Amino acid sequence: MNGIYLINERTSIDGLSSHESISLQKEALLKLIDEWNINIITLNPHQLYPHYTNPHALLFDLQKSGAKTDCLILYSEEMILPFSELYYEKWLLLRSYTGLLMSVQSDISKNYYIS
Repeated sequence: MNGIYLINERTSIDGLSSHESISLQKEALLKLIDEWNINIITLNPHQLYPHYTNPHALLFDLQKSGAKTDCLILYSEEMILPFSELYYEKWLLLRSYTGLLMSVQSDISKNYYIS
């Protein structure tokens, strides 16, 4: 299974510092990726990290490459909620490039799951 993971660098988790929140997300996501044996794909050979931190950049790279992935992996629904509410059309477009939406924290609500 091929996938892409997204880390939210702007949201604090349970009062943790920004650095601690990023580390927590990264560790949890990498564990999930390992457990599900997900092959992380790189859309842009110039990206600095194997993960994305900006949904707009992810959408741009998906559109540019035309690639479809089996899954988009997030720490939790709350990490993508600001983007999905403010840019609903872009969120739907981004979701059209992925099969499953996976979350470390809990099941993604039916509002966000598109198979």
